[in-house]
Amino acid sequence: MVADLETSMPHIESRLAEFHRLSHPLLGLSGQGDLQRFVSLLADSAKREQHIKEFIDNPVVTQILSYQQQSETDEACWLLFLYCYIGRSGLLNLIHQSWNWGKAVADPDALEKWLTDNQRELKNAGYLRDLHKYRAFDQHRAKAIGEGVKSYIGWVRTAGTHAQMFQSAVSHAQGQSTIAFDRLYTSMNAQTSFKKQIKLDYLCMVGHLKIAHIEPGQFYFSDVLALKKAARQLFGGHSSVKISPSELNGLMAELKDCLGSSFTIAVLYRALKDWGYEKRAPINPNFRRY
Repeated sequence: MVADLETSMPHIESRLAEFHRLSHPLLGLSGQGDLQRFVSLLADSAKREQHIKEFIDNPVVTQILSYQQQSETDEACWLLFLYCYIGRSGLLNLIHQSWNWGKAVADPDALEKWLTDNQRELKNAGYLRDLHKYRAFDQHRAKAIGEGVKSYIGWVRTAGTHAQMFQSAVSHAQGQSTIAFDRLYTSMNAQTSFKKQIKLDYLCMVGHLKIAHIEPGQFYFSDVLALKKAARQLFGGHSSVKISPSELNGLMAELKDCLGSSFTIAVLYRALKDWGYEKRAPINPNFRRY
C-alpha cells in the first residue's frame, strides 16, 4: 500500500534527505541520532493517524474512545479537555473521578471551589503536564485551572453540547475541515482563558479521534512558542534562529508536500511538538518563582 510505504522509516529518511538537498537544509538533524529520532516520530505520528485503535497504549485515550463509542460525546470531550490541560497523571484521574461532565456543567462554581479547597490532596495526586512552566499543584494553579475549566464549560454551553458545537462549526464551514477547525479555534480563543497550545492540542485530538471532521490548515506558529522554537531548531539548527512564523509555515508546507499525502499538518504538528519537547531541558516541577 502507498500509505505503508510512505510511513516506512527508510522512505521518510530518503524524503528528508531530498528536502535537505533540494529545498532547505534541515540543520537541526545534523547531531548524532537526531535524524533517526525525528524520522521515528514522523513514522509513529503518521501510523497513529491511520490506525488509531492499533496504536493505543494510553488508557486515557482508550477511555475517551470508549465514551465516544457509547455515544457519550460530552463525557469523551470533557475527559479529552482535562487530558490536554492536565496530562496523564493521578491528578487527572482524581479530578475526572470527582467531576464528570454532568456534575461539572451543572455547577462550574462548585468545581472551581473544590479545586481551591482540596489543594493538598490534589498536589499529592500528581503534576500538570510538561507544557506548564510550574507543574506542581498549588493555590496559583488551583485558581488558574478553576478559571480555565469554567471558561471551557461556558464555551461549550453557548452551543448546547459538544456534539452540537462541532456539528455547527462543520456545517457553517460547508464540510471543509480546516475552516471548521479554525472557526472553533477562533471562538475558543475568544471565550476561554488557558494556553493556546492546550486549545490546539485539544482540537487536533478531536479530529484525530474522529469525534468531529476537523483538522488544522496551518501550524499557528505565532500562537505556540514551543512549536515555533522546534521549527526553528529543525530548519535553522537552533531554537533562537530568527525565522518568521510565515517563513516557518511555508517551509513546513514544502516539507509536508515532500513527505507525501500521509503527512498531514496534524501529523507533522504532533511529531514536531514531541521532537521539540525532547530537545528542551527538563523543568523541575517543584520550581517556584516566589
